[in-house]
Order: sequence, then C-alpha cells, then structure tokens
Amino acid sequence: MGGRLAVGGAADTSPLCRTQTHVRNKNFLSVLFILSLPYALGGAFLGRIRPRFIKRAATEVVEKYRHDLSTNYEENREFLREVLEVPSQTVKNRIVGYVTTIMKKEERAKLA
Repeated sequence: MGGRLAVGGAADTSPLCRTQTHVRNKNFLSVLFILSLPYALGGAFLGRIRPRFIKRAATEVVEKYRHDLSTNYEENREFLREVLEVPSQTVKNRIVGYVTTIMKKEERAKLA
C-alpha cells in the first residue's frame, strides 16, 4: 500500500479490527444497559422535567397567592380552580402539582 492508511477493504477484516469492534460493541452495550436501567426500575427516575411555562406559571401563582396555598395538593387544586384560567385540565393539574412542590420545599427550608 506504500505508506497509505488502509480504510475499508481487507484491512478491516483483520483479527485486530474485529477485536476492536467487539470491544467497541461491548462498551456500547454496557452504556445501553446503564441508560435503560431507569426503565427496568419502573421509571423511577423518569418524568421529573417540567416545561418552562409550567414552572413560570406556578412561580407566579406562588408569588401572588402564597398565603392562600398549602402543602396539600387537593386544597391547592380547589383554590386554583377559581384562580387559574387554563383550558387544559392536564396543564392545570401539572401547575398545581408544581405549586405544591414549591410549597413543600419552602416548608422544608423553614424547618431546616
């Protein structure tokens, strides 16, 4: 080949190249296993990311109505049913859930 690096062809089928490919595939499989671990645990680590508009709305609600809110989801839901005008029930529930989370974090911070 006269000093050129062989790409493709017979050089890729040498035992060394197959071994490197095998090691590379083994690493890939171990990474794939680690990434799939939360799914195997029943999704214990999934679903914790909230969209920015839900966080923003919840933060505004907490700033305006801090004294009327509690750490109880059901109470917050009843209160915010009258305050929020959101067409989607799912979005409304997610906002209420994040409001409740914020209130719980603040209560824990007071106790610490």
